[in-house]
Amino acid sequence: MDEPLSGFQRVPGRRPRPIAQGVAGMIAAVLILGGGILAGRLLSDDGKPAPPAHPSPSPSRSAA
Repeated sequence: MDEPLSGFQRVPGRRPRPIAQGVAGMIAAVLILGGGILAGRLLSDDGKPAPPAHPSPSPSRSAA
């Protein structure tokens, strides 16, 4: 007798590609997380100017 059909049968003519699915999933995750981080930074900015990265130059003592 035939065994009952399982829900996990292969479709004829198609091979599973777990590596491609994994890579596509990782790329999607990076894009979603990166977009969320960028949106969070843009939304949390209150319009304040960024602090200067370098201290303002002061005249050297040897020039006086």
